[in-house]
Amino acid sequence: MPTQYVNKATLNGTSTVYWTTTGAPDTTGAQSGYSPGNLTNIGVDYTTSVSATSTSGSVVSQRSWRTVYDVDFSTLPTQTFSGNGSVTIGGKIWYYGKC
Repeated sequence: MPTQYVNKATLNGTSTVYWTTTGAPDTTGAQSGYSPGNLTNIGVDYTTSVSATSTSGSVVSQRSWRTVYDVDFSTLPTQTFSGNGSVTIGGKIWYYGKC
């Protein structure tokens, strides 16, 4: 089972942000979805072993979507999918393939 790293950093000196990577930590913030120049105190919050299977029993790709944000979609007016592989949900931008 691969190791998943939950990375953590301070964004613009005011808020804490989290993102996941598989196989190695992101010590630069390059995979966070934020500009690395706006991040400080980059580190690993915790690690876990990852093993996921679909309802059909097949193994889920390591580069598939991961839930890292709990939101009630019924309260959101829209979600936006962009050509660069990002999706905007609840005012937050998520990037496919960054984990």
